[in-house]
Amino acid sequence: MSQEKLAGTGLSSFTAGGTITRGSALKFSSGNVVVTTAITEEVIGIAMQDAASGEQVPVATISGQVVTAIAGAAITAGAQVMPQAAGSGKLITAAGATAISCGIALTAAGASGDLFDLLLRPSVKSPANT
Repeated sequence: MSQEKLAGTGLSSFTAGGTITRGSALKFSSGNVVVTTAITEEVIGIAMQDAASGEQVPVATISGQVVTAIAGAAITAGAQVMPQAAGSGKLITAAGATAISCGIALTAAGASGDLFDLLLRPSVKSPANT
């Protein structure tokens, strides 16, 4: 896995394993980072810029960072969010017994594709609906 800390930024740089859009939730796959594909996946961070496969992408990974993320549906401020199951790297609030939260929405999103502010909490293992 290619990873590099970006000094003084609170970001790490990883190799993209596919096309990545700024604001997407990311996971590890085969030594690279790719967009999430299920509500049960551990989010390692949020992409801070677009990247093509093989390019380096800066990723916010520190719990407590406020980042811009992409909504997969309408989101209410204060809601816990998790990856959308469609494989888009977007985040949603729909909970399930196995859904894993990756943060709290600080601002609302009106619809899929809207950007919102997220208080990042990567790798929170408790189900989002508890």
